[in-house]
Amino acid sequence: LLEVPYYIDIFEVTVARHDAFRDFYRQSEGRRMDPAANHDGNPENPAVGIKYLDAKFYAKWSGKELPTEAQWERAARGNQGFSFPWGNGRPIWHQPREPGQLDPVGTFASDLSPFGVYDMAGNAREWCLDLYSPVIYREDVAAGGSTVRNPAGPKTFQGTKRQVVKGHKTGWAVWQRAGQPQNEAAPDLGFRCVLNVLAAAKDLEKPTSKSSDKKK
Repeated sequence: LLEVPYYIDIFEVTVARHDAFRDFYRQSEGRRMDPAANHDGNPENPAVGIKYLDAKFYAKWSGKELPTEAQWERAARGNQGFSFPWGNGRPIWHQPREPGQLDPVGTFASDLSPFGVYDMAGNAREWCLDLYSPVIYREDVAAGGSTVRNPAGPKTFQGTKRQVVKGHKTGWAVWQRAGQPQNEAAPDLGFRCVLNVLAAAKDLEKPTSKSSDKKK
């Protein structure tokens, strides 16, 4: 369950948007960032082959963050907790589609969540902000009697640092989850971002320096 309001990107970050970020970074910082694995393909496809820290860097550049697993799943399943963005029934596509297939974002109108978010069942798998544990929900339930709201995953990890990844290679169910090492650029792995409303409002309220108005 979530109490903190947020906006989530309607579409996954596309190749075109990722290239625009890379161009800006190269021009402003004089440094190059790795392109998406599919940067020579359709610019409206989701950018894939993106490492976790590069996805976080893009999110910061855009004034947003990566979603927590709870934010991602709420956006995909709606208030009713559907198994799929469109409900609990089988998918109906207007053209052939297989899990893991990449298409321009928004191609499949029926892959639309109750909150108007596209491609949360299909297209790329997506990074989340949480560290991954296969038993985190069991641990959260055991930790106390109250409902856990927007859980942030385990505080520590063992072995290779792994992040939660949502989406699945073999099916459409949005409750499925996996762990992925941060430094691996999996060829089917992309991301989308969220804007946390309260955090953004606090940033706007921060006082700005007005040194030019000071009396000398």
